[in-house]
Order: sequence, then structure tokens, then C-alpha cells
Amino acid sequence: LPIFSSPGKKDGLYWPTAAGEPDSPLGETVAAATEQGYKIGAGRIPFHGYYYKVLTRQGSSALGGAVDYVVGGNMIGGFALVGSRYGIPDIGLAAFGEISAGVRDIVSATRLPVLIDGDTGYGDVKNVTHTIEGYEALGASAIFIEDQVAPKRCGHMAGKDVIPADDMVTKIKAAAAARRSKDLFLIARTDARAVHGLDEALRRGEKYLAAGADGIFIEAPRSIDELKRIGKEFDVPQICNPLMGGHTPILSMDELGELGFNCAVLGLDTVMHAAKAIETVLLDMKSGKFARRNDGMDFEDYKKVVGYDKWESVDERFAPRS
Repeated sequence: LPIFSSPGKKDGLYWPTAAGEPDSPLGETVAAATEQGYKIGAGRIPFHGYYYKVLTRQGSSALGGAVDYVVGGNMIGGFALVGSRYGIPDIGLAAFGEISAGVRDIVSATRLPVLIDGDTGYGDVKNVTHTIEGYEALGASAIFIEDQVAPKRCGHMAGKDVIPADDMVTKIKAAAAARRSKDLFLIARTDARAVHGLDEALRRGEKYLAAGADGIFIEAPRSIDELKRIGKEFDVPQICNPLMGGHTPILSMDELGELGFNCAVLGLDTVMHAAKAIETVLLDMKSGKFARRNDGMDFEDYKKVVGYDKWESVDERFAPRS
């Protein structure tokens, strides 16, 4: 299930299933990834961002050396970014300035395609235009914007509302017009399922596609039957967000692909596990027992994850000798 690939359907941004596809919009990225020691492989795979180096580097001991394909790309979601960077919940407390700073840092750490959560666009059509231009300049391969009322919140939280569909249509038109490259993939997300029901969410999806969106993201469906219906409804790439502790059933990548989804955002798994691990080791340190000291990644493996050898080689090649 190549990310954003839709054989026989609308052409769009996608991640090839084999190296050496010169016609791919991401051909240069494939070559770069291959040069860096990544192996490109087929398969239904999650689209997730923060720990791609750990998961995909050949020879990594992270998963016993069993992983030998590259994750389709990096997803930078607001929930994980504002929680891990600023220690705040995803309820609209941070906007473009704060979030784009995190996006910049993550994008600079990868040459793989990046899907960025653009929230509501942070305002009206002017703000949407500014958001699209800003994230594209930072290196986004794809961006989604949503139809929530500001201040927005995580799509699986209670208390959210949506703007009128026609207002979102104007935002999508502005976003589509703001793109500098036709290869920037624009996804429209609707949170209407929780507020007005699935029928309204699907109706909005059709309107948003007509307005210029390339893909659709129906947020927080509540059953497998709803996932089936959504997957059959649209002839474009679609995203599913099976959030830990959320409303959407957690299915395998194969199952989601069979239902018609091209991308699964597993946006909290690594963050939740990391938060629990940090809490556990801090409590262990506080106890004075240090029983968990050897449970973490060792020093040499961590150096590999952060690319220490690359920077050491720069020093060796260019640093002045005393």
C-alpha cells in the first residue's frame, strides 16, 4: 500500500514500492534514502513520524533487525508535537508559530516525505494561505487542514464543533491556490462525524474534493461498518486515524488497506510508550534503586539513531588540524 498511491485513480504524491522509479514525484527522495542505507519495500505500512530512524535503519537493533523496509513517510501531528515539545494538550493552545518551529526541526532531520497536520489553517483564508506557503517552504510533501471551529482540539476528544461546510470550501480553494508545486498533496479533513453524523461527514467530503482537495480524511469513525462505508465512498486516497484510546477501531494495515484506506496515521503509539518509559525510569531514579538503568537503548545505539557518525565524518574531513 504505497502512501498516497491510488492505481488507476487520480495521480498524486506517492511513495514508490521499489527504488528506481524515475517518473515518481519522489524519485529523488527514493535515491537519497537508498544512498543513506535504507531499503525500499512494498507492504501496507504505517505513516508516522517521530521515530522513523529507529524503525527503518538497516542493521538497527530496535526490532531485532527484523525491519528491512522504509516507513512510507513522516507524519507530524499536532497532538504529539505540542505534547512532547511544549507539554500542553491538543486543544488549540498552540498555533502556526509554535507548531511550525517543531515542524522545521523534524523536517530537517529527514529526507523522507512529510505529511503535516495544518489544523484549521489557524484562521481565515489569509491564514490558510500563509500556513500552506509556510509548510511547503519547510519541505512538506503533503498537508491536511480540517473544518473544526477554533480553538480546535484533538479529533477524538469531546467538545469539538465544525464550521459551515461552505466556509471550509473557501479554505480549501485558498489552500489549493497557495501551492507552489502541483506535487504538494492537499488533504481535507472533516470532524463532522462526531457533531452531525456520518452522512454529513461524507457529504462534506464530496464538497471538499470538488473544491480542490486531493485526498480525504474522515476523522474518528466509530465502527468497522463505518470504516467500510467510508473506504468505498471516495475514489481518492484516504487517511484513517486509529488512535490509541480513541473512537476508531484499531485494525491491521492489511485490513485497513482492504477497506480502501491508503494511509494509517498511528500518531500516538510511540509518544505514549515514550511518556510511560520516561515516567517509569524517573520513578526508578527517585527510588534510588536504578533497577531500570540497563533497560534503555545503549550509548552506541543511540549515537547511531541521531547520526553521530555523519557529523564525526564532517569533522574528520573539514575541521582544521592543530
